[in-house]
Amino acid sequence: MSLDEARDIAASNEIPVRALDRALASGSPFRLPFYGSLVKFMTSGPCMPMVLERDDAVAALRRTIGATDPAEAEEGTVRKLYAESKERNAIHASDSDENAEREAAFFFPETELLQAR
Repeated sequence: MSLDEARDIAASNEIPVRALDRALASGSPFRLPFYGSLVKFMTSGPCMPMVLERDDAVAALRRTIGATDPAEAEEGTVRKLYAESKERNAIHASDSDENAEREAAFFFPETELLQAR
């Protein structure tokens, strides 16, 4: 996926840090062992959730962002260029279509997603 494929973005919205912090604290679907430090990192600056709409959206985005561990990410990927570590890896992407739907619902009202279509 490249910037030329930005037409595939069905929804996006920058979330103020305080709103993201409240949303995550109120029962995020992202329950991980390092949840506390992840929330701290995610709320340390702007967050811009996006929904991509295309047949291979999950796979295409994951190729673009690279491996979770920036040391293992391919040259030119987002994580190779900008990540500091596995935990502070600059970007999150769903790992399956099912999780993508669940995560999109967490950040976007259904009406906003429908309007984007």
